[in-house]
Amino acid sequence: MSNSKAVNIRKNVIFTLLALLSAIFMLIVCDGDSNPGTSPPPALIGAVSIIGTPQVGQTLTADTGALGGSGTISYQWNSGNTPISGANSGTYTIQPADEGATITVTVTRSGNTGSVTSTPTAIVTASVTDPDLTLTGIVRVTGTPQVGQTLTADVGALGGSGAISYQWNRGSTPISGANSSTYTIQPADEGATFTVTVTRADNTGSVTSAPTSPVSGLDHVHQWGAWTVITPESCTAPGEERRYCLSDTTHWENKIIDQLTGPDCEPDDPEPDSLVYGGRAYRTVKIGDLTWMAENLDFETNNSWYQGNNPSNGEIYGQLYSWDDAMSVCPAEWRLPTREDWVALATVAGGATVAGKRLKSLTGWISSGNGTDDFGFSALPGGHRSADGSYYGIGSTGNWWSATEDGGINAWNRRISSGYDIMYDNSNAKSTGFSVRCVRQ
Repeated sequence: MSNSKAVNIRKNVIFTLLALLSAIFMLIVCDGDSNPGTSPPPALIGAVSIIGTPQVGQTLTADTGALGGSGTISYQWNSGNTPISGANSGTYTIQPADEGATITVTVTRSGNTGSVTSTPTAIVTASVTDPDLTLTGIVRVTGTPQVGQTLTADVGALGGSGAISYQWNRGSTPISGANSSTYTIQPADEGATFTVTVTRADNTGSVTSAPTSPVSGLDHVHQWGAWTVITPESCTAPGEERRYCLSDTTHWENKIIDQLTGPDCEPDDPEPDSLVYGGRAYRTVKIGDLTWMAENLDFETNNSWYQGNNPSNGEIYGQLYSWDDAMSVCPAEWRLPTREDWVALATVAGGATVAGKRLKSLTGWISSGNGTDDFGFSALPGGHRSADGSYYGIGSTGNWWSATEDGGINAWNRRISSGYDIMYDNSNAKSTGFSVRCVRQ
């Protein structure tokens, strides 16, 4: 083979190899990532948990504090293994259809792939509410039936529990928009009579007041006679005075005379098992390791109230106190019982499911709700006062503060209801008015 022929062969081999390498290079470039500087989003990691009580009516919250990744979070709540339509926020209120199922929440993030699902809750239980009771008791209309005067619905003798709704009626016709506890009489009302019908959130039925006398006009001017004592004041109760309209003796008004106080009102020989405080002797009883007051406290403070604003209720039910005042109202060597003290009392009485019946008084409870008073505790249904100044539950519920707080604005308390044996453990706003029983070691 000549040298020139060998050179040509070598050139052909070199060109062939270069062409092959070029083809391989193009294949790599064309088959690779067109944006070699961009990597796929990372997978979502971390954990999501559920906060809240798995009970119908309660609200669950998705806790994403341990969730990794970045970007906007999306939520999907699930009942069992089934996504709940429209349940796509950070909270979910449990519906009756969820009873018996478990709840989970699945979250995604806009900057990540995949999703994270919480562990299931416990099985959802039904809501715990007292069965409906037929509303009982009396509602009265107070105030002068005269144009320009304000009538007030007095619900101090109303039974039941829950928020009160009002409907004022002109004759037998409901007045549109007249749905508060008061009604100011208009000129068009002259000659008509008025009633008020009330309902309660926890009860069925309604109660309607007796009608007022016919409304008089603005030209009816009252001239009043002298005040006359109709009930003298005493060491145990306030008194009352009355004066009559001179031009119409069917109209009158009353005012309260303060109850007597001072050394002359101290009992001479209090009962052996009693506490004397503020001019009044209270029965006491030893139950378990503590001595309990066997009556509700009736001692006035800045934030104490008589049920229905009626001082005569204090003799039976004591006064209702805000939590702050309840913490300091007990006499020396006595204190407000803690939540644990109430648990111990219920335990001695056979457990919370029967303690209500065994601690209730023998009389005073509506709807056949009297107790057996096995320990002399004599729990009475003094009801409560809401933060807006409305009064509820006299005759049907008793509520007593504990000294144990539940967060910043609530505190624990005990409730007993008419017709039910259980003693409930509740948490309510400290501004609510509840009864007080003091204890001593």
